[in-house]
Amino acid sequence: MNMAARLLPSLLRALVRSSVMAKILVWAVSIATEIWLSVTALGYTGALIDALAGHDGARFQHTLWKLLLVALVHALLIAANLYLNDRVAMEARSSLVDGWLPRWLDGEVLYRIEREHALDNPDQRIAEDLKLFVDKTLALGSGFYVMLLGVGTYATLLWEQGGAFGFTLGGRALAIPGYLFWMALVFACVGTVLSRWIGKPLVNLTMRQQRVEADFRFGLIQAREHAEQVALWRGGEAEYERATGRFEQIRRNWWRLAFFQVRLQVATLGFTMLPMYCGYLLMAPKVLDGAMTVGAMTMLSAAFGSTVTRLNWPSMVWGEVVQWMAAVKRLGEMDGAIAEPASRADPRAEIRVLRSGAAAVTVQRLALCLPDGTALTGIAELQLRPGERWLLRGPSGVGKSTLLRALAGLWPHGRGTIGMPAQGVMFVPQKDYLPWGTLKAALAYPQRPEAYGDEACRQALIDVRLPQWVDRLHERERWSLQLSPGEQQRLAFARVLLARPAFLFLDESTSALDLDTERHLYQLLLKRLPLAALVSVAHRSTLDAFHDHRLLLASARPAAADDAPLPHQPWMQNA
Repeated sequence: MNMAARLLPSLLRALVRSSVMAKILVWAVSIATEIWLSVTALGYTGALIDALAGHDGARFQHTLWKLLLVALVHALLIAANLYLNDRVAMEARSSLVDGWLPRWLDGEVLYRIEREHALDNPDQRIAEDLKLFVDKTLALGSGFYVMLLGVGTYATLLWEQGGAFGFTLGGRALAIPGYLFWMALVFACVGTVLSRWIGKPLVNLTMRQQRVEADFRFGLIQAREHAEQVALWRGGEAEYERATGRFEQIRRNWWRLAFFQVRLQVATLGFTMLPMYCGYLLMAPKVLDGAMTVGAMTMLSAAFGSTVTRLNWPSMVWGEVVQWMAAVKRLGEMDGAIAEPASRADPRAEIRVLRSGAAAVTVQRLALCLPDGTALTGIAELQLRPGERWLLRGPSGVGKSTLLRALAGLWPHGRGTIGMPAQGVMFVPQKDYLPWGTLKAALAYPQRPEAYGDEACRQALIDVRLPQWVDRLHERERWSLQLSPGEQQRLAFARVLLARPAFLFLDESTSALDLDTERHLYQLLLKRLPLAALVSVAHRSTLDAFHDHRLLLASARPAAADDAPLPHQPWMQNA
């Protein structure tokens, strides 16, 4: 419950920030009024039955009109309370999402969580678990408030109008004051203990159900997004087996979950319906003796059932409590994954990236390794100045792309110091990211579409040989499926031309292009960005002509102690 103690204050702050406290106060008064009207309606119902029993037509009509008026106001209040509850829930959820999204997407957190497999389905936790947390917290909080008001109101009615239960024991006349209330309390206590015992396994089962449902949905989305590759590989049967395998996990967990939910539901309904009939049994002797009217018995029986229901609230909502606890636990795991720094085998071994206003990229005693400590490669000293053009080469797996990740601050595994300019740095991966939305939004990413004029965007597309798309800037599509891999790489170069970075790092960014288009794009970069520092990771020898420095990365020796010599200096050459 420690995570609940951390999340609830954030929810309270969200409520305050979203200016819904006034709505909550109005809602609280409305709920209290609703309960008062319920008690008033019970009184009128009892009077109505007594008027019928006494054949008093005038009293019957007068009471009936009062009851109808109370019922109308009661119905309007219920509708208003539903609206206020939904409004508060949406505003609170909006405020929490606004707080969690930047934490997840800020800096390198998103990449670190995926790189280290620190969390399953973080998107589901923000999209669904936050909603579930808000909805269940408000529902449970309002239910607890209603329980307190209801118990106080109905218990007072039972105590005052139910009177005492008299009996004889050992020749002595005894009486139990407020016996209806005490019986209601006994029913509620037994129901709560029983439901808590039955529903205990539901927390872990509910968490697992949420996870396997998310895995199943993610697998279907993955197949849809790679529809062409699946079709080309004739992978329909393999995808079917994967999907049915994931769904089988859903089905198996569901059966266990349903078994415990049915047991809990039977116990809850039993202890909810039983008091409705026990109330008549407890009050029948007084009615038969003439000490209580039938109308009073009807009213008090309903009040007895309502009191038991209110007192039995913890057992009735245990299923919702289970869902709430599961959501809190999953959000707690995400909160920990976001806050936890990148894992390192040795806390002394780290790659420090220092960002400043310097006009060069510097590397000092850099050693790269895998998360398990296996050495990749290293650089003793390197400086990249404006206008220089470097070509990085080396055998596959040596760490060329990893070096770019380290320069970007995304790779903590290793040691050494990297100095990076605070502004004007751009990294272009081999497979680009195209967000859903307009083509202009994909072209301007990560800037807002308004950052560039339409004419500049059209010209950039023409420059990179994508003239067929210039008239579709404002069309909304899934561009990662509309554009071929080569077109996506050309779009990335158009993005570079618009952004005009001072330091540009290209990681196999022309691997899907023909040699003529590759040559055209590099000539375009050198012409449009003559003062920019250019670093390319590539295997093609055709790129030699566009770079005046070479850096050949070689495999390092096995990792040693912290004071061991660095891997040998890579081969450098000026063109």
